[in-house]
Amino acid sequence: MSIESIESIGFPTMRKHAAPAFMVLGFLLLLAAMAFSWTYAFTGELYVQLDYPEQVAARPAQDSFLVLSVTRYAPREDIPLLQSASAQQLAGNQRYDAVRLPFVVHLTAAQVLSQPPPREVLEVQQQGETTSIAAETGAQVEVGETTLTLGASQPWTGLLHHPTGEPMAALTLRMSGEKDQRLLLRDGEWLWPLTSLAVCLFWVDSDEAGHRSLPPELSPWLGARWGVDDAERTNWFQTFAPGTGLTLEDGTEITLLEVHPGGPEQPPFLLVEWARSGTRETLKIKPNQKPGTLHPTMRFECPTAAPSVLLLTAWRDGAALAAVYAAGRRITQGTLSEHNLWTPGAEFPGKIRLEQVLARAVPVSASESVAWELPVSGVQQELRLREGELVPWNDAHLRYRRLPQPAENRYVLELRSPGAHALLDAFSLGPGETRRFGAWIFAQSPSRAGGPAAAVLQVERKLSLWFLAPGIILLMLALLLKPRS
Repeated sequence: MSIESIESIGFPTMRKHAAPAFMVLGFLLLLAAMAFSWTYAFTGELYVQLDYPEQVAARPAQDSFLVLSVTRYAPREDIPLLQSASAQQLAGNQRYDAVRLPFVVHLTAAQVLSQPPPREVLEVQQQGETTSIAAETGAQVEVGETTLTLGASQPWTGLLHHPTGEPMAALTLRMSGEKDQRLLLRDGEWLWPLTSLAVCLFWVDSDEAGHRSLPPELSPWLGARWGVDDAERTNWFQTFAPGTGLTLEDGTEITLLEVHPGGPEQPPFLLVEWARSGTRETLKIKPNQKPGTLHPTMRFECPTAAPSVLLLTAWRDGAALAAVYAAGRRITQGTLSEHNLWTPGAEFPGKIRLEQVLARAVPVSASESVAWELPVSGVQQELRLREGELVPWNDAHLRYRRLPQPAENRYVLELRSPGAHALLDAFSLGPGETRRFGAWIFAQSPSRAGGPAAAVLQVERKLSLWFLAPGIILLMLALLLKPRS
């Protein structure tokens, strides 16, 4: 019998009986592969620190069936994690599923790519509910029947109560055409926020003493002093006796010769002798000039010669008396309470807001502050919310918060065999990137961010499509062997 006759007799018969068998077998293999893939799939998190490897990934317990797992529906104490720090990432009151990877994950390096700024929010608590809004400049929020407008946040400066502190006051100076200034006033210390304005606080022991400290006219030499710059320090003199002086480190001799008190149209001035290397020079020093304007080493401060003087007196926390002087004469005065804005009048081009008054305080400047503040203004009132403080506002409470945002990091990872520690793979993993090794897919966790010394990885166990290949091939073969009609 020829080959042609064998093929003509046997092949159709083989095709007739083999095609259904291949189709059934292909379907069974495909269904089995899909079922195994479904029970094999796992997505969890793995926490790994620099120099502290980890091998076990976990997820909150699920009802789905899971094969090849270390444990199912177990408390964190029963999960065989390599590191105690990994266990601390799991909640103690929750159950977990866990799988052991066929290799150990090592974190060898971490690089901070960017650090997003904190997210600023204003929390409003009213009628038993808390509402959060983004703390953006110009944003408005309804609190009861009042509309509040948010200002621009800035580093908080102010006073902190301390048992060993000193009497101090903090105020905000809002002058026309000038940026707001926060002044931290010590008892008896003069500040010059503007060349045209001198400010001072006097702490007294009673209400009566406070009023007496704000006389109708100021003493011409109140707070006056003169000084000499020497290297990085200034030598100040409170006395104006002729002959007072000093010798600088470079040998220059400075001597006060005369003091001219001035008059109605003539400000006071000093005559000072400046001598060095046999050369003598007499200098006329005017008051309240910027350092170095007349001579690089001389200073002469005379507050009462300034166009405006602001004096505050206080004897208890939370309040102060204030008076504004022009040409040494009092033009207005008022009683200040914390957080209220005072407008002295038309002769003083600005407003004053008393922030704090404390009998025992330590100052916190903008350069030293670790907290921020948010200005919030209503129709007739303004608040400066210090970060984290809960502040009452009518029937509500306000809290300003800066919520840290996680940094974006790139991690360098190594996969090593559990016993011999042989290197199996090494790669870096940035935000949004994935890396596959065998049936395992790695990515940074979308729900939790890692840090500069630890990574939170999303670990997914997933079979590739090649696992379905035998069933697909048998189905295709069955279609090819299907007898022709």
